[in-house]
Amino acid sequence: MGWTLGVLLAYPAIQELSKYSLKGYDGMKAHERTISPREVYCIPEALDRLIAPYTALEKPDEVKKSKALRAQYSTIQRGGKKPQ
Repeated sequence: MGWTLGVLLAYPAIQELSKYSLKGYDGMKAHERTISPREVYCIPEALDRLIAPYTALEKPDEVKKSKALRAQYSTIQRGGKKPQ
């Protein structure tokens, strides 16, 4: 199977992944105030999972929007700690 055919076959799966990743991020964002400070790192990780499929699907506007949202959480690390 050629590279191009492989990408075309993966395209529906990538679309599905981006749909579920967006739902997951939206759910976390809706409950952000109730997420413990130690677990808030999940939000930027969810945004990272959105950026990858949007990049693969060649959706530059969505990539730009997701990266801008991700930048808002740039100081958060696992365990809710901010870098020194």
